[in-house]
Amino acid sequence: MLCTCRCHIPDARFAEKRPALLEEPSEGDKTFQEALDGLEACDYAKAFDRVKSSLDSDSPISDARTRAYALNLRGTFQFLMGDAATAKTSFEESIAAAPKYANSYVKLASVYMDLGDSEGTFKTYEAAIAADPKDPDVYYQRGQVFFIMGDFTLASADYQKSIDLDKDFVFSHIQLAVAQYKLGNIGKSMATFRATMRNFPDMSEPLNYYGELLLDQGKFDEAVQKFEEAIAIENAKPAYAANVLPLVNKGLALFQWKNDIGAAETHCQVGCGCFQTRAVLLTEHCSKRSSATRSARLLSQRLHSCSCSTRVSARRVTCSVVTSPLAAVRWRYVFRCQLAQHIY
Repeated sequence: MLCTCRCHIPDARFAEKRPALLEEPSEGDKTFQEALDGLEACDYAKAFDRVKSSLDSDSPISDARTRAYALNLRGTFQFLMGDAATAKTSFEESIAAAPKYANSYVKLASVYMDLGDSEGTFKTYEAAIAADPKDPDVYYQRGQVFFIMGDFTLASADYQKSIDLDKDFVFSHIQLAVAQYKLGNIGKSMATFRATMRNFPDMSEPLNYYGELLLDQGKFDEAVQKFEEAIAIENAKPAYAANVLPLVNKGLALFQWKNDIGAAETHCQVGCGCFQTRAVLLTEHCSKRSSATRSARLLSQRLHSCSCSTRVSARRVTCSVVTSPLAAVRWRYVFRCQLAQHIY
C-alpha cells in the first residue's frame, strides 16, 4: 500500500494564503480570482479555463507570488490530465516566479517520478528543502520515493519529519506505520495504526490500510471488519469523492478467507462501478471525459481480471505486501486520485 501525493491547492495551506485582489487589479489578477472562485465552487472546468486565461492575458498577473500560484495550479491540472511535459514547464515557471514556493518543487518532483527520472526527482527534493526546510509536504513526498525504492528506514525518517512539522496529515501517520511494518517492527506498526485510527476517527484510510496489515497476518475476520468500517465512511461521501479501495480489499479478503470467488468478483465490480462514476463526474469538471473514461475502463478491466485471476493466485492487490502488474495499476490509481486532491 502506498498513500501517494500530499499536495492540495496549490498547497496544504492554500486556503489561508489566497492572494487578495489588489486595489487596482490587472485583468490577469481578476481572471485568476475567477479561477479560485471556480475551485471553491467545485467548478473545475471553469477553474482550469480561467487559470489558463489569467496567464495568457495581455494584462498579466501583477504579483510574482500570485503568478507562481497560478502556474502551479495550471500545472496541476495538466498533470492530472496526463500531460507531464507541459506540467513540468508550468512547475518550472512557477519556481522561477517564486523560488521559495516549495509546493511547486514537490509537484515537479512528482512529474520526474512519473517520467522515471530518479536523479531529477531527488535533486528536486533537495531544492525543495533548500527553498523551505519546514514544509512537511517535501518530506512526506520524498518518503514516498524512498518507500517505492524499498528503503523503509529513510522513508520512516521522512514520514516522521513530516509528522513533526504537521501532525494533522493522516497519510504521514499511515505511511510511517506501513514502513515500520515493512521493517519488521510489527508491534510498533500496529500501535501506530491504532493511534492513527483514534486521532482520525472520521477517515476511512487508517481503517482500510490497517485492514490490509491484518489481512497480511491472516486475521481475516478483523480485516473484513475494518474494511466494512471504511466502506461505511466512504458511502457517506459524494460519488466523486468516494474511495473504492476498501471495497476491493474486502472482496479479495473474502476470497482468501473463505475462497468466495463470487464475493470477490462482486466487490471488485462494485468498486469499478464507483470508480467509473467518480471518473465521469471529475471529467465533467475537467473537460477530459474521453481520456478519463478510457482510464476508468482500463482500471475496470484490470480489477475484473484480478478477481478472476484470484482463482489461480491468492495475491492481494496491496502494494504493502506484494508486487504485481495489478499492484502497479492500483498504485497508479491511488496516485492519481490523491493527486486530484490538488483540485478538490
